[in-house]
Amino acid sequence: MPEIQEALLPHPEKEDTITPLVLSRLLKLARDFESQGNIHQAIGLYTKILQKYPDCKEAEEARLALFNLAEKYLQEGNTYHALAIYDKVV
Repeated sequence: MPEIQEALLPHPEKEDTITPLVLSRLLKLARDFESQGNIHQAIGLYTKILQKYPDCKEAEEARLALFNLAEKYLQEGNTYHALAIYDKVV
């Protein structure tokens, strides 16, 4: 499914055409992945939003979602995955 994620994200050269609606839909898709248990896909999409559009509202929401996932991993004792996600957040 990573190829779907890549297809959904706007290309950097078209960055000026990205709209808040598109970003909110991408964020919703990431949340849907997470709620369906597709955590790795959710993390990938949250990370892409955060990296490609760091100054938008959706990036902050993606950062918070990643932080919450890291906290869950930490509570489960999965320190390795928690630290890997914390690294994406900061």
